[in-house]
Amino acid sequence: MRRKAMSIKHNTIIGIESFFSTWALIRAFRLGPGNLLSVLIFAGCFLFYKHVTGLYISAGGRSLVCSRVFGLIFTLFYFLYDRDNYVEDLTN
Repeated sequence: MRRKAMSIKHNTIIGIESFFSTWALIRAFRLGPGNLLSVLIFAGCFLFYKHVTGLYISAGGRSLVCSRVFGLIFTLFYFLYDRDNYVEDLTN
């Protein structure tokens, strides 16, 4: 039971990471949100993060925490870089 709960927790975290990565890639490539490629990009991100998370867990948990912190910093810098585009989309 505990292993299943941990699996659901990890898959939820990986899903959230994949969603934000997909959103950033779609914004970077200037694709629309209804594009069919978004599903493929999300699936690719999900499988990639699932594979990388498995490698980090087998090697030790500290690198996983470090990678998530750097991912958040990267996301923050990306938002700050493209903030004019976000403000323009919100005002339309």
